[in-house]
Amino acid sequence: MRLHKWLRRALQRGPPCLRTFCWCLKSQPAVSLGMRVHGILKRKDNAMILVEINTDQDLGITVTPLDGHGNPAPVEVGSVRAFSDDPSRITDATVEADGSLRCETTGWLGQVLITVSADADIGAGVDTISEQIQVTISALHAKNLGVGVAGIPKAL
Repeated sequence: MRLHKWLRRALQRGPPCLRTFCWCLKSQPAVSLGMRVHGILKRKDNAMILVEINTDQDLGITVTPLDGHGNPAPVEVGSVRAFSDDPSRITDATVEADGSLRCETTGWLGQVLITVSADADIGAGVDTISEQIQVTISALHAKNLGVGVAGIPKAL
C-alpha cells in the first residue's frame, strides 16, 4: 500500500523520465489471453482450460488479453481467432457482435482441442500469442431406445 501511494505521488510530482517509465509499464503488449469459457475463468498459471459440453450446446469464448503482470493489454484489432483441431466435431469460431467467439457442436462425441490466437504486435509486425481449450463433447440424455430385432424370426 505504501509503495502504491509513493508511486502515485512520484507520478504527480516526479521527473518526466519516471512518468515515461511508468507509462511504458502500462502499455506493454499482451503476452497471454485471459479467456472466459461459459463462466470458467482461465487460471493465471496458464493451465489449459478443460470444458465438458453436450451435443446440444455451443461454446462461447470471451478473450481478455493480459500482459506479463496480469493487466489488460492491447492486441491487433480483428486478430482474435479460434480454430478447432477437428471441425467434424466442433466448428471453427465465428465472431459475435459483442466481440466474443462462438463454436458450435456438430453432434459427434469426443475430445476437441480449440486454439485461440491473437496478434500481440500492434501495427505492421506479427507476434502471435495463443492458448488452448480442451473440450469434451458428451451425449445428452437418450432420445430413443434404438430397438432392433436380434436374429431371423423362427416359426413356432
